[in-house]
Amino acid sequence: MAEVRVDIYHKSYILKGEKSAAQLRKVAMEVDYRMKEIAEASPNMDLTRMAVLTALTLAEEYLETQERYDRVVQILEDEYQKGRRDSRPVIPMKRDEQGEGG
Repeated sequence: MAEVRVDIYHKSYILKGEKSAAQLRKVAMEVDYRMKEIAEASPNMDLTRMAVLTALTLAEEYLETQERYDRVVQILEDEYQKGRRDSRPVIPMKRDEQGEGG
């Protein structure tokens, strides 16, 4: 079990977890970055709301990533079932990932 001291939005925490210390630091750095990003956009937001908005943003991104992953797995399973192992499936991308912007 790893244990690491991290700073998240100007406060120190001791994190303990099954992941490596490097991974725990990486997660903490992401949360810290997101909270500072929200604070910059909404400087008068209280800490509780900022933390909840950060959690909601990260959860939304996680769910979107999970949905994309599930679609890719389904495409690959469909291709395999069709016996087209040599083909390259088209992986659906969000509009902004295709370089179209907006």
